Amino acid sequence: MRKLFFISLLTMAVNFSFGQVGLLDEKIQKNADVIILEASEELIVESENKIKKHFSQKIWVRNKSGMEKATMVAYYDKGSTITNMRGTLLEKGYKKPKKFKEEEIHDLSTSPNAGYVGDGRVKVIQPTISTYPAVIEYSYTTNYNGLFVYPKWYPVSHYNEAVLYSTFTLKVPEGTKLRIKENIIDNAKTSKVDGKDVYHWSLRDFYAKKEESKSLPETMIFPHVSAQPYHFTYEKTQGSLETWKDFGEYIVGLNKGTRDLSPEVIAEVKKLTKDIESPIEKARIVYEYVQSKTRYVSIQLGIGGLKPFNSSIVNDKGYGDCKGLSNYTYNLMQAVGIDARYVIIRGGRGYSVVDEEMVSSQFNHAILCLPNIVDQDTVWLECTSQTTPFGYMGRFTGNRKALIVEEGNSKLVNTKRYTAEDNLQERRTIVKLKQDKGIWLQSHIEARGFQYGNYERLERESEEELKKEFLKRYALKSSELKSIEVKNIKSYPDPVSKMNFTVDVHNYGKVINGGLMFPLFPFKDDYSTPTRYRSRKTDFVIDYPYTDIDTVDIYLLEGMKVETLPEAIDLETEFGSYKTSYQKNEDQSIRLVRTLIVKGGVYSKEQYSDYYSFLKGVDKYDESKLWIEYSPDYKKEEDLE
Repeated sequence: MRKLFFISLLTMAVNFSFGQVGLLDEKIQKNADVIILEASEELIVESENKIKKHFSQKIWVRNKSGMEKATMVAYYDKGSTITNMRGTLLEKGYKKPKKFKEEEIHDLSTSPNAGYVGDGRVKVIQPTISTYPAVIEYSYTTNYNGLFVYPKWYPVSHYNEAVLYSTFTLKVPEGTKLRIKENIIDNAKTSKVDGKDVYHWSLRDFYAKKEESKSLPETMIFPHVSAQPYHFTYEKTQGSLETWKDFGEYIVGLNKGTRDLSPEVIAEVKKLTKDIESPIEKARIVYEYVQSKTRYVSIQLGIGGLKPFNSSIVNDKGYGDCKGLSNYTYNLMQAVGIDARYVIIRGGRGYSVVDEEMVSSQFNHAILCLPNIVDQDTVWLECTSQTTPFGYMGRFTGNRKALIVEEGNSKLVNTKRYTAEDNLQERRTIVKLKQDKGIWLQSHIEARGFQYGNYERLERESEEELKKEFLKRYALKSSELKSIEVKNIKSYPDPVSKMNFTVDVHNYGKVINGGLMFPLFPFKDDYSTPTRYRSRKTDFVIDYPYTDIDTVDIYLLEGMKVETLPEAIDLETEFGSYKTSYQKNEDQSIRLVRTLIVKGGVYSKEQYSDYYSFLKGVDKYDESKLWIEYSPDYKKEEDLE
């Protein structure tokens, strides 16, 4: 029965008419903005430097939200060409599809702005749909003069996207050694045809997924296939992907001949460090020299964006991309006797995973490391920033794998690991009650680790922008900011960002029955409860572990009385902990100490309800209020209204 049903759906995909919409199973339509009715990709490898990809796709766009998913984008560069790009659009109410004209196929640079230089381009068809549903068909051919790695096959590339039927066929010369990784998809069917090894994958009846908060990367959620050769030819270079060491040797080869600083530049940097005995201090001086002399420009040129510009060019121009600046800094470090390593990494503020089984360029960024400068530790350097402290990585490059490039010894390693204890924010706050139900609040914050990055840039903001940022960040209702100051202490290995502010908060308390109901924790609204799901469908990740410690001293006005304090809370879970304590002092003050620790990690979808309950509990206890009783000599009508 299922086979007959699928045949009827496939027939509809080939000869679609809007009257046949009812044939689609309701399950395939659920949550779907678009449904891929039929798609085909075929990658034909004639040799290492002659490869062709044929692509075709028929999409049913169900609503306006599906427009972005229905846009056709095909990438190419100087090592490839796109031919035979075609497309049609059939809208509801029309009998014949409309063909896209040549002028509707836009050929654009991938350089988004003046600070980006690259030779990548895209051909784009962005249809205009006036009535829904609509059916769009696309097809094109890409011709490659060689490939570093074969394109991955993603039959599903978006949330809210369903697939009726999609196939991928890979044809390589017989006997070609491949490394293949299949994710959430059946193994390939293999055959031999006309002197080629043929691999064929297919995906049928894939239901659309809704995006859930804190989800893992899409590469871990959607089905896909990675297939790559062990050897390659790319832009007149050759390399091996047998091991990570081999891949590193390829990068070593690209970097050779680029470290060509002049004797004058080397003499200059040696002069800066000649009286410095400490290797760590010498390295810091070189790093800050680079920061003062250069700026970052994204340049995606030179062998697929992998080869850095010569150090002499970076020095003369005063700018470079991550590769050029890291290579330039490497050259300077070596010149003053500091052992350094060029490193490639996948940068980003979210959860990052390197598939260690698939040796390939899974990276988009370059940095530097100094492996032997301090005992039992490695110093990591972000070379593209003019303001980042020496040795600080933060969220963009911390807590992930990277490839250290070293001749004869390249290897995958872990970068600096930031734990919840490292990502520390300590906040000491004084709250003084006022007679008008408001408060005068003064706070001092010290932030380290990932949390340093939350405040670091504020030091460079104008006073006006800083005030705007503060009022946007802190949910203190009806606030009047009196003063604010941010200062960064760029100490190694633990930079600290410090912020002091004073604010008047109006109508903070609420008069009830002759007393005052007063929230104990003034920063409650800075924290949010995660989205609740009745039935979570995917595993989740906490990629931002942190510790927040708050000490709040609340000073009452003369004549105010507090009979009881809230009970202390002590929550311990696998996701973290939450603790509060309360204390009455002799100086007419109450002290609240609050500690929230959230641990990082990957957790199963079944654990999400416990995670939600933990932070829901935090939200509940942060709502704790203090009942303040007035003595008769203070209880005046004008003070209570």
